[in-house]
Amino acid sequence: MRFRLLFGAFLLMSTISVQADIIAMTTGIVDEQVDYQLQPIVVTATRTPHTLGESDANVDVLSSADIQQSTALHLGDVLKLLPGVNIGAFGGIGQNLTLGMRGSTSAQVLIMVDGVPVNDPQYGGLDLNLISLDNVERIEVIRGGASSLYGADALGGVVNLITRSSTYEKPFSSIDYQEGNDDFEKVVARFDSRSVHGVSLNFMASSKEHGGHRINSDYLGRHLSGRINCALGEGGKLSYSTQIYRGELGVPGMDIMPTPKARQEDRSWNQALALQTVPAQGHQLRMTLYRNDNQQEYVNPDWFTKASHRRWTHGFELQHSFAFSDVQKRTAGLELQRRSLDSTENGRHHLDRGALFFQEELDVHSEIRLRLAARFDHHAKFKDQLNPNLTLAWLPSDFTSIFISFGRSYRVPTFNDLYWPTSEYDSDFNGQPDYKESGNGSLKPEWATAFQGGLRAQAGEVSGNVCLFYRKVRDLIQWDNVDQSYLYGFWMPVNRSQATVSGLECQTTALLGKNGQASLTYTYLDAKDDLLNKHLPYQPEHQFAAHLQYGLSVIRKQLEVICRLGVEHIGERYADAREGEKLPSSTVVNGKLTAKVLDRVRVYLVGKNLQDKEYSLRSGYPLPGRTFYGGISWEFWD
Repeated sequence: MRFRLLFGAFLLMSTISVQADIIAMTTGIVDEQVDYQLQPIVVTATRTPHTLGESDANVDVLSSADIQQSTALHLGDVLKLLPGVNIGAFGGIGQNLTLGMRGSTSAQVLIMVDGVPVNDPQYGGLDLNLISLDNVERIEVIRGGASSLYGADALGGVVNLITRSSTYEKPFSSIDYQEGNDDFEKVVARFDSRSVHGVSLNFMASSKEHGGHRINSDYLGRHLSGRINCALGEGGKLSYSTQIYRGELGVPGMDIMPTPKARQEDRSWNQALALQTVPAQGHQLRMTLYRNDNQQEYVNPDWFTKASHRRWTHGFELQHSFAFSDVQKRTAGLELQRRSLDSTENGRHHLDRGALFFQEELDVHSEIRLRLAARFDHHAKFKDQLNPNLTLAWLPSDFTSIFISFGRSYRVPTFNDLYWPTSEYDSDFNGQPDYKESGNGSLKPEWATAFQGGLRAQAGEVSGNVCLFYRKVRDLIQWDNVDQSYLYGFWMPVNRSQATVSGLECQTTALLGKNGQASLTYTYLDAKDDLLNKHLPYQPEHQFAAHLQYGLSVIRKQLEVICRLGVEHIGERYADAREGEKLPSSTVVNGKLTAKVLDRVRVYLVGKNLQDKEYSLRSGYPLPGRTFYGGISWEFWD
């Protein structure tokens, strides 16, 4: 701890700065009301900038203020504030965190950082612990399939995390220190600087340590991220960004089958080089070259298990956007990608992909927009994929949109789906194996057709959206018993099932005077396996979250106190495909009290699970009871 504090103090003595969103955070709720009225700009939904109010997709934006005001300890805590989002937690801080949307698995949701895909090619999804919230400026979330623009793995939705970049001439730095139950300790140091020559620097380092609420559930994670931006004439920019992570943790296993000696180490290094130019008036060209490198080591001496996995993703993307007129905009591009695996269990493998994508945005009337998007993906191993999408939107005002869309999306099998090591367990007196499992090299991609219709509106200090959705998934990949001659079965992933997912999402936010804010989200979900006529695992029928926040300025605005209270409810859901085990519903109450002093110092106290409920989001992995942590954040201008 002493080393981290000295390191943070060293950064504080350097020349230092802040970004516009940090200024909004420190100026209080009154300024946030201004941001709320101005409407954030969304890029992910269409690959082109639009205000949130005129967006013709079911998209949400979480700002840095939303993140800071929440009681979040990790990315999953923030994302579950949105409707349609389902977080899978396999324990407390540092344990595996997964993300699903609208009845999808984690492998069916594409996660990006600054537009670069970061999904794990071996498992399909991404452990959300690998991404730090401390350097995120905003999060753009598309609920629903988006393969027409982003290709594989965007069957359930897309999450794009936009990292911070300096926007002010003044240098800035800050340090944040937290402590809490179970020996929780976190230190974050941040540095921003921008020169008069158009070169800006952003840097963040953090360390998070936790003793764990179960035996062998301790965690130590370190993040380091940075970005360098260089302005190139009018509208041009060259940027390099990197995120480095290292985590060491105990893996306690299920409560009925504990692994008290299992240990895991994760390492990742993501890099991206992006060039943005304006070759002519009305044209914008963007090129991105990226590399993701992930490693995982797992050791369990009780089971004589030692595994090592390394995954790489190399990619290149080119996008050209150009406007023929004020009513017509066209976007076209290509992407090349190679996914690689070197595993002691799965062997060495590569998957190559090339893609072309196209989008036409046409204002057929002053209030009606038509958007057509399509993407063609060529895979070296799988059948080529063509995924179109058609969206029609009515935009009667800058703050209102009504839209309907039809589209097709898909997901390719993961390395684990294809090459999981063949295992046989011999317990029969005749020497015959009673159980077997294996990957399946003959798998086909999953694919889905989907419809959604929604309304987004803002009236004064109240905004909200509602969306109806329907999705039919075919060639669904699920583990199944393919040989009944084995006593306990021969299990492998197969394209045997199809699923129907439908539901309703509602969200509303209201400003209560100058200092208050309230929000409510609700999701109704009906996710069924058509073959079994049973619910898909871990998909609750009802889910809602409500939050109330109020701030009070005292001592001539030199001291501001903000109180936040949140209630999160998740309904009953089944833990297996055949509905053999049901997890009970759970309601959790969280709270946060923040005091801001002179717009530079924040002191806060957070309470999680204030009712001390026993609950879990995944069977066999209990979550912590009542916990508290507090912290202090200090910001410095040069």
